[in-house]
Amino acid sequence: MFFIQTVEDSSYLKNIFVIANFQTAMFLVLLFVIFYFFNKLPKEKFSFSNKVLLSSFCGVILGKLILFVSNLGNSQGDIFIEDIVKWYSFFSDVFLSFLKLIIIPIVIVTIIHGIINKKESNDLLEQKTRKIFTTMVIISVTVGFFIGTFFNLGIIGETLLHFEGENIIFTLKNILPRNPIVDIMEFNIIGVALFSILIGTGAKRMSIKYMEIVKPFFDIINALQKIILSMIMTVIKYLPLAIIPLVTVKVITNGLKDSLLEMGQFILIFYMSVIVILIIQMLIIGIMGLNPFIYIKKCLSLMKLAFISRSSAGCLETTISTLTKKLGVSEESANFVANLGTTTGMQGCTALFPAMVIVYVTHSTGNIVTLPLFIVSLIVILICSMNVTKISSASTMSAVINLSGVGFVSSFANLTCILAIDPIIDMPRTMLNVIGSVVNAIIVDKSIGELNIDTYKDKVEKEIN
Repeated sequence: MFFIQTVEDSSYLKNIFVIANFQTAMFLVLLFVIFYFFNKLPKEKFSFSNKVLLSSFCGVILGKLILFVSNLGNSQGDIFIEDIVKWYSFFSDVFLSFLKLIIIPIVIVTIIHGIINKKESNDLLEQKTRKIFTTMVIISVTVGFFIGTFFNLGIIGETLLHFEGENIIFTLKNILPRNPIVDIMEFNIIGVALFSILIGTGAKRMSIKYMEIVKPFFDIINALQKIILSMIMTVIKYLPLAIIPLVTVKVITNGLKDSLLEMGQFILIFYMSVIVILIIQMLIIGIMGLNPFIYIKKCLSLMKLAFISRSSAGCLETTISTLTKKLGVSEESANFVANLGTTTGMQGCTALFPAMVIVYVTHSTGNIVTLPLFIVSLIVILICSMNVTKISSASTMSAVINLSGVGFVSSFANLTCILAIDPIIDMPRTMLNVIGSVVNAIIVDKSIGELNIDTYKDKVEKEIN
């Protein structure tokens, strides 16, 4: 019969199962064994971040082991490498495909949910806060783009870059909303976001007079928001497993040295960018007529807590206490700005980080960072950071959403090195989120004349219970 093959004829295994030799099968089994043991790791001893770092280490070891086996003199070494890359890429592509799958639902539901559940507040306070948040996001994105481009983030060795950009008018016209279905199919995040904003705004306006009519819609969106959060957690839960084949393929194709250089380069440039933004924040505090060194001194313990805990929400109580008891910010401003800052306009997670990811992927795919790309990226990041809120794994989701928005939806695999070092990046990223909220609150309160200057200048810090 046609499916009966002799042992000597391996074309069937090669062409149908992409397994040309014993080594390929052995490393596939080894990968499944690693997956199994990862799922058995106790949650009490291994946090999610620890699993990510451990999976990165496993990927490096696995990659070097595969390269070692392929160089043992086997004449089929190249075929073995080719098959392994195909199989391991397939497993990582499954995870990346699910990331792509939830991007559009996240954008639509979270934007509408945020608008219809927007609470009424002091108009002046909210207007000032939104303006300050927007300004600081723009500054963070600009810093990320400038420093990332200046230091050739994502370029290791001799990488030939090519220019495929269009003029600004053509670029802006290309991202305008069209048919919502077309925008969804083409991952036009700006078009989808604007459509979602229109729906949310319309529903919110109609709720003033016709709440009974639109209430079922509100209930559906609120339910979908909970479902979306569950979907995100379900997908992200498998990130450590996806990193193993991602890093393995990266080591095989690029070599360990270049892979580690890429990781080190991103860490160094990201930390440098955070320092630059902190200096800019000090300058802004100085321009407001306040001593920036007092602000830094009184925020050191909060910065340390944010750096270690890597949780903006976990630092919320300390953030509000620092604002009110040490820096003289009014209770109303401190509560409103700090709470908003845990989900919206986060300078680290949803501004600087996605900006640098875009620069990194642009360079790693052989493209040049252009002015039109910067403008489109700024628009996408602004829309997402101010509207796509209250989602888990905000930094990872922000990165993939913004990459999709600028046309890199097929380049998620280029995030390998960044995902592998995410826990290291998350420390300064969270610190920037928290201290960014502090700066925003000071600026807002000073601009509306509510800041207690005496408390701010008081060098004797009051103990925070």
